[in-house]
Amino acid sequence: MAVTLEGCAIALSGKFEEPHAKIASLIKSNGGKHSTKIDDGVTHLVATVNEVEKENAKVKQAGGFPNIKLVNYDWLMTSITNKLKSDESNFQFATKAAETNSKGEKRARNETPVKVNPIAHESPDGSPAKKQRDGNKAKSSSLRIPLDETCNAPGFRVYIGDDGTIYDAALNQTNAGNNNNKFYRIQLLESLAGGYKTWTRWGRVGELGANKMLGEGSLSTAMRAFDQKFKDKTGLKWENRFDPTPSHYKESKYTFIERKYEDDSSDEEDELSGAGPGIGSKQGTGISSPIKRAESTLPKPVQRLMQLIFNKGYFAETMTEMNYDADKLPLGQLSKRTLQRGLEALKQLGELFANPALADEQHNLTYGDAVEAISNSYYTIIPHNFGRQRPPVIHDDERLMREIALLESLSDMEIANTIMKDTAGDSSINALDRQFAGLGLQEMAPLEITSDEYKHLQEYLIKSHGAKHDVSFKVQDIFRIQRDGEFERFDNSPFTKTDSSDRKLSANYCHHYTSGNTGLLLLCEVELGKPMLELDIGFTTPDAATQAKQRGCIATWGKGATGPVGWKDASCVNESLTGVMMPDTRKEPGPTNYSTGYLQYNEYIVYDIAQVKMRYLLRVEMR
Repeated sequence: MAVTLEGCAIALSGKFEEPHAKIASLIKSNGGKHSTKIDDGVTHLVATVNEVEKENAKVKQAGGFPNIKLVNYDWLMTSITNKLKSDESNFQFATKAAETNSKGEKRARNETPVKVNPIAHESPDGSPAKKQRDGNKAKSSSLRIPLDETCNAPGFRVYIGDDGTIYDAALNQTNAGNNNNKFYRIQLLESLAGGYKTWTRWGRVGELGANKMLGEGSLSTAMRAFDQKFKDKTGLKWENRFDPTPSHYKESKYTFIERKYEDDSSDEEDELSGAGPGIGSKQGTGISSPIKRAESTLPKPVQRLMQLIFNKGYFAETMTEMNYDADKLPLGQLSKRTLQRGLEALKQLGELFANPALADEQHNLTYGDAVEAISNSYYTIIPHNFGRQRPPVIHDDERLMREIALLESLSDMEIANTIMKDTAGDSSINALDRQFAGLGLQEMAPLEITSDEYKHLQEYLIKSHGAKHDVSFKVQDIFRIQRDGEFERFDNSPFTKTDSSDRKLSANYCHHYTSGNTGLLLLCEVELGKPMLELDIGFTTPDAATQAKQRGCIATWGKGATGPVGWKDASCVNESLTGVMMPDTRKEPGPTNYSTGYLQYNEYIVYDIAQVKMRYLLRVEMR
């Protein structure tokens, strides 16, 4: 009997794609228990977005039991498909009911490490990010879905059903062993004159491939061709497109890649396309005058920083350098669910590296076959362009860290892309000023190069740099920063102020060569607590968060072979940092003498964003 859900007692709330009775049977056949009521024996409540938003009965009841994890349907199906209980933190809702118990007291905080979860972002004001929408549902009647890049069908557009369903399917399949890395695109097209066709195109990722137009003109035949082609290629019905690929099809079928669609219309685009008179035009004359752009009110160093952060050319260069196929899944169309699924595959690889026995225990495969199978799954979910080369198997920590960095970059670039779209259109405010406002910063003050504050931070960067990293630094700007609500959240956190320290993100993780040899480094004040969980084997320990909680720790220390020899009070940098400890740069970093140290340098992981307070941002030229 399968034991994927062993130890799980699962309740259901809401209307799913399958009846509750069928889902209950599925839970039981995979080693779990199904409960029709909420009590202290329940471990998980699987709910729909609608149930959570309305805080219906079971959702409210679950809030009274701190041990019940509130997750979406994808958690259950992903666990069953992968034959491995997935990390709930990637499938949780953020709700008031889940944050408080029946007495109004706060529940335990999310245990997902800040470091390795690039997907779960908060809004700039510290409030939970907006819930994910169904990427295949049109939210606006003005939405226009782009035709496939090679589809030459004048007068046609992608069909949107009466219920808002967008009939656009991007499919992907990667198999390193067979040197397969291919795509399949299906679009149901509607003519303004009333005809309907189904467009298909297929080939290797990065190439144009072949194409064919199906259907004889009626909606029924075009719809039938669309549905049949989708089922032939995925093994699923179109209405079940978000379900995991059936296990017996994984070797031969494609996977549906969800896209997020946005209304791309804007005042700026209307002006460029001649859609109507805009700012700076003379109504009805056909004569346009130059648009007067507002001057920026930001200091020059901050203006330069905004130009760097929101540089679309650097976005494209980063994605190309990391083999991400932006043509197949462009920025602006990445769905949160797609990024979550990619992260889940990488976490499975990390666990497999740490414990090779999982290959047989959970996947019924040899170690090598399991690594390749999960790599294939990851590349299928997150499209990569390897040209005609065989897709490389993610077989070690170095490749794994590279792909984690890609997901972090994609997530960050998606946020930047959203800010640029959300702040576009008002020419009375300078574009850089609008983008800066979108960052949600209470303060960003460039430091004077002659100030002691600047000199101390520059010295901290230069003198704490690892000797084995072949990179030189030249500080260009240093900014004192404060995010809206972050200081208050930090000060009100329940963690005892026993060890507050300055930590910086390692420069060695910056892909500075994709951004004009410029890197951005954050220096943060972090609440670590005493004692910390001490790890000697580094990143690939999959249960560090659980171990830390069991030992009463709020942070994990990955012990490195080299570290600071001494520490000092950071008040020398700024009086507001009194009581915060930082490395004493009068002494060079030296050997730590940790005989089993896996990492070259110390790394620290915390499990709640309330433990982190951003203090400084350094813009650095790196060679």
